[in-house]
Amino acid sequence: MKTIVGMYIFITKVHFLAFKDVIEDELKLDFEYVRNDFDTIILRPDPKRKVHVTQDGLIYLEYDGQLKNVDKEYKWLRKYILEKFQLLDEEDLFFSKIILKKPPSVLIYSSKKIPSLKALYSSLNRTIDYQLATRYLTKVYGDGCAVFESCKLRGEKLQHLIESQLIFMEYQELSKYVLDYNLKTWREMTVLRKRDTFKFKELPVMISNLLEKQREVQAIIRRINQSDDFLMQRQDDCKIPRILDALEMHDFNEMVRLKNYIQDQLGMTKEYIDSTIKQIEYVYKDNESKELNILQVIFAIGTIATIVSLGAMPGAELVLNMSGNNIVGEIISFDMTTLFFWTAISVVIGIVLFVMLNFAFMHVKKLRIVTFLKKKVKKE
Repeated sequence: MKTIVGMYIFITKVHFLAFKDVIEDELKLDFEYVRNDFDTIILRPDPKRKVHVTQDGLIYLEYDGQLKNVDKEYKWLRKYILEKFQLLDEEDLFFSKIILKKPPSVLIYSSKKIPSLKALYSSLNRTIDYQLATRYLTKVYGDGCAVFESCKLRGEKLQHLIESQLIFMEYQELSKYVLDYNLKTWREMTVLRKRDTFKFKELPVMISNLLEKQREVQAIIRRINQSDDFLMQRQDDCKIPRILDALEMHDFNEMVRLKNYIQDQLGMTKEYIDSTIKQIEYVYKDNESKELNILQVIFAIGTIATIVSLGAMPGAELVLNMSGNNIVGEIISFDMTTLFFWTAISVVIGIVLFVMLNFAFMHVKKLRIVTFLKKKVKKE
């Protein structure tokens, strides 16, 4: 009996080759490189474990015997591959976080009949959905766990069957989590857009959060788009179509339909986020423009106060001539020491006045209530 625990993360060929370079050149680890439709790197951390990493991102641990703690082994696999070898770069880390939230896919196969399947599923905290007997093997499936007993397949055919089953289970579970994330994001946008008013100080935080959400959705879209090529290539290169048909594993076509649906949903959510960002940015820039006008008035008040205070110098005379919208001032003084002294005092008074008014304005601005735009913003 062998137990397999896996995950499917849609890595690129660049990631795969970089991973190969790390284990070959930097860590000097022994590994097996298998060239086929999807090249595979096989590592042997210990005599009972084999770790397979395929070119399209199917990663699974093959263990001799029955695992007592699948979740523990799954955590070990994640840490071993994603952290130690840094298989994903920073841009793709969000997608890996979604993957790591879901339960592991488990596959058990044996050339003999496995006694007490119910007890086996119970030990894995899984339930059995159905059982199917064929001339190749007997398949028991349920809750993200597949068991192949009395398996007569060997070599490449067995490998194709294992990888196909893992991909089907992984893609199904991953799709659930992506759709749940998409629905949650859509609801968050709806709640935000239904708000009539909010405090001005909330705007920068809201924009930052929305930009982060936008980046997350784009990362998922990139990975889902990339999976299209992988799924079609897996289907075209499948060496065991008759065996899959006998086991009622017609999941490739189903996965393609599911992928198209997810792409449409994510596309609409991205547009929803983009339009929300545009509306909030418009409100923010409009209020910033009004704030600039107010600051100009405050500065003008400080400047006028400085000029007027110069007229209070002993022996000085301030003459102001108003012509239309222009003010022309003339200061007459013959005591240069007094002039410099009062100039300094006036400048200090002007600066203090500006700082006080600006400080008060900034605090009032943060508490100011602004109205959210309900009209649609035209797309550029």
